[in-house]
Amino acid sequence: MILEPLKQLRRLDPYEVDALDAGMDAVGDFLEQIGKTDFSEMDELEVRMLVKTAWMGCSDGIRTLVREQVPPF
Repeated sequence: MILEPLKQLRRLDPYEVDALDAGMDAVGDFLEQIGKTDFSEMDELEVRMLVKTAWMGCSDGIRTLVREQVPPF
């Protein structure tokens, strides 16, 4: 049934959501910088940089939580 895979998905915890928000903020800044929001308008390097920006934004968000000793760290 189509709902079975959905039942197996786990919800993000609040710390993962905070890290995701940091990644989203970083991506928003990147898109504003290049002036594009449509993937079809981006070249391969821009798409790779977008993904890198999201990854680094999430990583930076987690490091900030650790540095500020926000639980559960």
